[in-house]
Amino acid sequence: MRPGINRLFLVSGGCALAYLALVGFLLFSIFKPVPLPEEIVVTSLQSRNRKTADGSLITLCGQGFSQDLKAFLNLDIGNHFAIVGKMPSWGIAKAVAARGHLGFLGDTIRGLQVVDLADVTRPKMVGALKLSGWPWKLAVKDARVYVAAYKDGVHVVDVEHPENPRLLASLDTPGTVLDIIVEGDRAYVADGPAGVHVVDLRDQPRILTTLDTPGVASGLWKAGRYLYVADGEAGFQVLRCLPNDGLEKVSVVDTPGQATAIAVLDNRAYVADKSGGIQVISVAQPQRPRHLGSTPLLGSARSLEWIDGVLWVAADLGGMHVFQPDADGGLHFMGAIDTPGASWDVAAVGRHVLVADAKRGLQVLSRDCVSHLARPRVLTLPGVAQGLLAKRGWIYVAGGRSGLQVLENHRDGLRLVETVDTPGLAIDVAADDQRVFVADGAKGIHAINLRDKKHRIDDSLLLPGKLKRLVCRQHKLFVADLNGTLHVVDAKPGEKMRPLAAMPVTHPFLDIAVSNDYAYLACGSMGIFIVDVRHPERPVMVGKVALPDYLLPFACATSLVVDGQRLFVANGLAGLQIYNLDNPEQPRLVGSLSTAGNAMSLAVSGQQVYVADTRGGLQVVDCRNPDAPQTLGLLGFSIKTKGMAVVGEELIAATNLGGVIAVPLPFRISQTTRTGTDRVELSVPEGLKAGTYALCLSDGRKNLVLPDALVVD
Repeated sequence: MRPGINRLFLVSGGCALAYLALVGFLLFSIFKPVPLPEEIVVTSLQSRNRKTADGSLITLCGQGFSQDLKAFLNLDIGNHFAIVGKMPSWGIAKAVAARGHLGFLGDTIRGLQVVDLADVTRPKMVGALKLSGWPWKLAVKDARVYVAAYKDGVHVVDVEHPENPRLLASLDTPGTVLDIIVEGDRAYVADGPAGVHVVDLRDQPRILTTLDTPGVASGLWKAGRYLYVADGEAGFQVLRCLPNDGLEKVSVVDTPGQATAIAVLDNRAYVADKSGGIQVISVAQPQRPRHLGSTPLLGSARSLEWIDGVLWVAADLGGMHVFQPDADGGLHFMGAIDTPGASWDVAAVGRHVLVADAKRGLQVLSRDCVSHLARPRVLTLPGVAQGLLAKRGWIYVAGGRSGLQVLENHRDGLRLVETVDTPGLAIDVAADDQRVFVADGAKGIHAINLRDKKHRIDDSLLLPGKLKRLVCRQHKLFVADLNGTLHVVDAKPGEKMRPLAAMPVTHPFLDIAVSNDYAYLACGSMGIFIVDVRHPERPVMVGKVALPDYLLPFACATSLVVDGQRLFVANGLAGLQIYNLDNPEQPRLVGSLSTAGNAMSLAVSGQQVYVADTRGGLQVVDCRNPDAPQTLGLLGFSIKTKGMAVVGEELIAATNLGGVIAVPLPFRISQTTRTGTDRVELSVPEGLKAGTYALCLSDGRKNLVLPDALVVD
């Protein structure tokens, strides 16, 4: 028996050793150091402004400069370099004021915050006082802060000791306090629907006089014995202050939007009119004010302030807009600064500007940046831009109730040349070689002949449901409605449109992309469904696009683009995904990139993908190697786009801020001389558009955005 036992022991031992060897091999394979490609590192930037025959020479020293290295310059349309300091806030920062080296921030959760601005690049909260109501506006006089507290009236706060602010008194009012001006021992209070009050501030505050205005009193400005009121939909009101603390109406100017705030300079009142932009009104004769004109905004005007002859406008999601007055009293647009939140209020402190930036707290901007601000080309449009298409040199915008808007991208700017009225709600646009098609909400699809000199509807097709998205491929229209139905329509040239099929989908979908014989439906958090449309009369659901489990909780497919054999997906918090379509029924994920926010919209041009991220900004991505996409930097604002298209050297985007914006594409530096892997020379040509540029280096697998901005005068 001993030989048998020995053989069994040997076999068991051999198996055990083989098992241990296998486990060791697997562990080694998993944990062994993997040689990573050398990172791109810049240790020094030399001879930044040395001139050559080809332009300015920039010499970079560092490591990782491979032979595939390419350099790009991105014009900072959002002027992010102007933001030099910030301080987070717990709630929504709605109001800001300053006195000396102290700033005061009104927050919906923490109340009044006192901020030390001795170092504006690092603002620091030194005191806070919880208050009832929402701080909507602040006024500072001596060592007191007067808080317009919305539904909770007016609070008077002692800030003589900044680290320990103290509530002195409160005044209840019948309305909602939206603004306050303090002059001597009197305060003038805009109380929303309850009109304007004159308040005695001695001892316990009390209302002396009330004048009911026809609208919602939202903003105030006092000049001598006249009080100017931004009165909501009732426009611009002029009141006279009487010697007995009374008020009387003098005159009124109607404004197209909702007047919310006022700033006066040189007998001209500049009225923040929300969707109406900035209205300019002459008050040289307050009894007969005269409307001089208006200036549109990329956003909704909330507050404005004249600071050393420059008008700073808090434009909500449009950030901070900066203007200078011209000789005729109009406004010259200097540029816009894309703050990370929503700009609500503005105040000056020294050579800096404070911004109450809603959920992103306090932002500190440099006033010295004004001369270097880049200006995007912007065209504000009536209605709300819903979809955009570039075709045959024209830009078509589905403008909601304003119909289809036809734009020309002229070198002097974007220009509206024609509007095609549609009976419904124009929400998307597509085209083939001969016609433009408009998805018109509940009113179906309209076809417009491109061969006609004047754009006009020559065919219509009514479909059930409210149409949302529209794609044209091989003379077929693929249409999504809000009920979650995929419609297929025959749109052969020279023939009337006719429906071919209507396939219900289990979930409403947000976008459509078509590649050869397959349609891909973006269904938000439910993912992307695949439909076989080889037989358009009988579309068949054949599957779903796979996504790794670790991305599923963050994914929300909102926008799709097919380019060749690749499917690009804007996938919400999951960022950008790239799929290979060699097997169209089973797309294979080849690359993914976080966009640091919420990816909502896409455009593709060559090897670059443009992603509109509502928090991370408008980004450009290098997709030379789709398995390793690299961000080349920001192009512009953190806005929600309703459609994008590359036209020439610009990205044209329809925005949720009331218009169309044209953003320059990254400029590739073609003159690049490499000396080994540790030195590279870049020749930046003359004639670049004035502004501030970010320099990005990329070899298709690694990238680096240099933190130092390049200023071109």
